[in-house]
Amino acid sequence: MKLKNSGVYTIKEEFFEKHQDKYLSENRGTGRPYYYVYKDKKIDGIYWLIPMSTKLEKAINKINTQYGGNEEKCPFYVINTQQKKSVFLIGNVFPITEKYIEGEFIETLTNKPLVIKDTKLIQKIEKKTAKYINYSMRVTKENTINLKKLLNELTEELKQEKNISQEIVYNPLTGHELKTLKGYELPKYDTNQWISKVEVEKNNLKVVDGSAATVPVVLKKDDKLITKDIEFYNIAQLDISKEFKKEHFKDLKLEPKKEQKISKQKSRGIER
Repeated sequence: MKLKNSGVYTIKEEFFEKHQDKYLSENRGTGRPYYYVYKDKKIDGIYWLIPMSTKLEKAINKINTQYGGNEEKCPFYVINTQQKKSVFLIGNVFPITEKYIEGEFIETLTNKPLVIKDTKLIQKIEKKTAKYINYSMRVTKENTINLKKLLNELTEELKQEKNISQEIVYNPLTGHELKTLKGYELPKYDTNQWISKVEVEKNNLKVVDGSAATVPVVLKKDDKLITKDIEFYNIAQLDISKEFKKEHFKDLKLEPKKEQKISKQKSRGIER
């Protein structure tokens, strides 16, 4: 999913399961937190998410009692001037990558993705967030998200994923995509559909051209990427009847993009 700077998104449960930190704003059933996003200016592939909350009175009370009513001096909050009764929780910011984003929030009233458009507000959010991140990367305080640990985990994931080829083929018997190591070139055919040698033999499919290609397939095991050599035939090498295709072939199963609509009552923030 292509993320929009200053857009608002929800997160997949997978992120919280894999990157555990008790101070993260976790998903809570249908009442999920949603987050303002902006791209990291130094690390390609890293984004920063800022939780949004409806607990404006709590934020204002802290600004008044601890910072003399001066919002600029408070490093933890930015009041949302684009929407009523909403505040950005700068002190709860954390890094993420695109693969963990579940979908955009769609406002019920406009039926469009929620995007922060006020340029002054955007500048205030990102300036204060940058200062908070820079400080937190140097000093890990108690009762706060460990940003350095999360960032290291995510950048390591990105390094692993860069080894995956951008050329995607798929197995029509399962509908699942196949990813190969970067630099590996599959034999050239007019179709991108490949069936493993094991499945060819199991289904008694006749080979009419050439031999199987040994493909270094990238797989995920125990949250790590590994490679395994598997023999595949392109379907152009096989004699496959129309009846067999109709009965057994499946379309490529790509992960659908998700959008989540906000009710009129919840379109201004999620309680935390």
